Amino acid sequence: MNIMGSIETLLQEIGAGLSKPQFKNFSSYIRGIMKSKGRKTVVNINDESDSGKDQSQLNRFLNESRWDAVKMQEIYEADVVKRAIETSKDYLFLIFDDTLKKSSVKNKVDGIAKYFDHVEKRFVWGHKVFTSCIANDNEFSAPYKGQVFLSRQYCKSQGIRYKKLTYMPFDLIYQFGLIDSGDKHKVALFDIGYANKRTLNRLIKTDLDFVTKVKSNKKFVYKGELKRTENLNRTLRICNEVKIKDAVYEYSEPIEVVWPKVGTLYLTKTKLKGAKEVQYLVTNMKISGEEVLQLYSYRWLIEPMHKDLKQNFGLGDYMIRDMEAIKKHMLLSWITCGIASFIRYNFIGEYIGKLSDKLFVKVKKFFTLGKMCRLVRKGMGLVQTVITTVGIKFMVSKNAKL
Repeated sequence: MNIMGSIETLLQEIGAGLSKPQFKNFSSYIRGIMKSKGRKTVVNINDESDSGKDQSQLNRFLNESRWDAVKMQEIYEADVVKRAIETSKDYLFLIFDDTLKKSSVKNKVDGIAKYFDHVEKRFVWGHKVFTSCIANDNEFSAPYKGQVFLSRQYCKSQGIRYKKLTYMPFDLIYQFGLIDSGDKHKVALFDIGYANKRTLNRLIKTDLDFVTKVKSNKKFVYKGELKRTENLNRTLRICNEVKIKDAVYEYSEPIEVVWPKVGTLYLTKTKLKGAKEVQYLVTNMKISGEEVLQLYSYRWLIEPMHKDLKQNFGLGDYMIRDMEAIKKHMLLSWITCGIASFIRYNFIGEYIGKLSDKLFVKVKKFFTLGKMCRLVRKGMGLVQTVITTVGIKFMVSKNAKL
């Protein structure tokens, strides 16, 4: 597989609507993000882009150049969906969540506000970003749509309409519902923060299936009585276990409950084997407890995506002040991560079904998105040498199923 050729092909596809000068800046920006080490400032991105020009050109590309970011995003998103459908077995997943981009600058940055950081357990300055990815049940996943959440105070100061964070999935759900996935089953996956009546009703109205987690104090109607989830523990008796990836989960079979003003759902209790803390999952699909857990396990794919976007693709350390420029930088970060995801899948996809499970896990762990960036940084010759060497090593291993 020619990685550099693949990058060029993808750049041509996604940047199809740009003028020639705009495409040069677009290409330089993507390559610079992928090749630069450490902080993805415009200076570092320009230095690694091999453009040979001053960083002011990339600054103008973000702040002044009139390129259609919406059109570029639509082309990229259509490419993500197409690849996910073509490579899937039975399922197409929409996964959404949010993440916090912290900032050391407390003023003169558009849209910046104080948010609670659940990792550091304190309020920090930054941007809250609504995120989503498209994935399937055959090792493919890539960033899909992203949007900066703007605080009520900022929206008021700018004279723009405020939208709650929990309302952000609505347009996304509608668009996902319009996707023609053929015979692929479309399922939305999300965490507790978005498990509310409005979101679930929007999914049901759009005729989409879903699996989500709910709190232990959530109230459902069970056999005519309104009860908290935790008060159904005796009914939700854990009696089975299943291994998913590297962990063993214990679970109950689903029971039929009614979420008032939403409708009939199916509730399952689960926990890691040996752990005390339990979790509750609900779905609108009448399936087994094992299937509920298997499907919800794909929700985790968005977590490493957040990590990669911040560590390798510039979402975590941009130094840009203007909101429109921030949005464009985020889109370019998203696209760069998507391109790396496409290339990674093109490689590991060659080994699906050909290697033992144990060896295939090693292939995936070796070819992370960060590794793809490091290989591109080293140069085309080394990239091809490493890929060829690693490919031969795995394919001739004793446990390979050839």
